[in-house]
Amino acid sequence: MNRLAVLIALAALSPLAATAEELTVEGADLQRAIACDGEDVGIYGADNQIDLTGNCGNVLVYGSKHVVTFEHAASLTVSGMNHITTGGDVAKLIVDTADSTVTVTIDGKDAAGAIDVSGTGHKVKLNLVSASTLEVAGSDQSVEWTIAKGIKQPKVQMSGVGNKVGPAP
Repeated sequence: MNRLAVLIALAALSPLAATAEELTVEGADLQRAIACDGEDVGIYGADNQIDLTGNCGNVLVYGSKHVVTFEHAASLTVSGMNHITTGGDVAKLIVDTADSTVTVTIDGKDAAGAIDVSGTGHKVKLNLVSASTLEVAGSDQSVEWTIAKGIKQPKVQMSGVGNKVGPAP
């Protein structure tokens, strides 16, 4: 399949309605640094390398093989295949589809942080600095966490096949 066909297929998977406030990166093999000032950020396409600094709103990572770093985000959604996302803190994390690696700090501030992992083959590493709920479904997920002093173990709901969930060794 040629690169144009891949981009067309990935565009079909992208959300159809982007908000006017969303900073959008769409394409393939792009490198970009973005300074967030509360804006939502949407990253679509394939093989993009994006560095987000400052306080982002909702960060959406769709497509395949993106490498994304960020400092702070209200929420992070990683959907598609083979992404590597490394960040600072988020209150809400959603990871779906297949084979992504996500490393973040969960800080729900005054509320519980929320983590939802579904699909297959994800590797998720969490640093929990607030109470959190964790839902894991699908197959062959690896979800591990470390916990800040004084924070309780997350409330975990789990289903699927071959999932490994627990504190980091």
